[in-house]
Amino acid sequence: MIYKFDTIDVTAYGVLPMRGDGGVAVSGLFDFPKRKGEIERNWGDGVEPYLDGKDLEYDGRTIGLKFVMADAANMERFREAAVACRRLGTELGNFDVVMADEVGVERVDDKLLKLDLKFREPHVEFEELTLAGSGDGNIRVDDFNLARDFGITVTAVKGDLKVPKRIEVSTTAPYLNTAFRENPALSLECVMRAGNLKEVGARMRQFHALWRLPGVRVLRLANGRERGVFVKDGFSVSIVSDGVVKFTLNVIEYDRNLSEDQ
Repeated sequence: MIYKFDTIDVTAYGVLPMRGDGGVAVSGLFDFPKRKGEIERNWGDGVEPYLDGKDLEYDGRTIGLKFVMADAANMERFREAAVACRRLGTELGNFDVVMADEVGVERVDDKLLKLDLKFREPHVEFEELTLAGSGDGNIRVDDFNLARDFGITVTAVKGDLKVPKRIEVSTTAPYLNTAFRENPALSLECVMRAGNLKEVGARMRQFHALWRLPGVRVLRLANGRERGVFVKDGFSVSIVSDGVVKFTLNVIEYDRNLSEDQ
């Protein structure tokens, strides 16, 4: 895969991409960022998330790159280009970035270096959701069949029976009420498959657009039960191979037992 600092191929600075997860040098391109700003309010007897469109602010994300440099004499020129870079170019898209963190350097011998870079994408641009849900299926989000519409297989569901911790309230005396609990959390272990990583990127951008919508999404699992859920802390996506990625989708329940009588 080709990588560019602004418009210049990184090989011009004496480096080559290292094979990392999934055989590529880059990571973080498919991550969904966490919420920022005022996210929720603790009322003492419940936690109310802010889910209106005006309340939805998102943090940036970190894009990692690993390179190998055959001659350490190129390090200063490379460093200057990396620090100055404002647009990272890849075959999977272009990203507006800044070099905020230090560059990790591992010296293999007198000349050979391994470099670990962390760029920050301060503002993540979301697509509009244009995909139409096909409905049906064992596992759905709103009207979207995860397998058919996004190529997502859910390999495990965790936390379904977990009792959330109590809501903490500041008092001068010991607080003994245990009836009021935080909103339950649920984790779905997911694998997304497509023809190649470009297709994964297209599907993931639409998947992001779905979770970017205001309000709660209706999650229906294989047992038929429905829940209102939202994503608060984002999720990280690992590349497994060309066309396969995996991630853990952590969702927070709000309006539990949405259709308990169905």
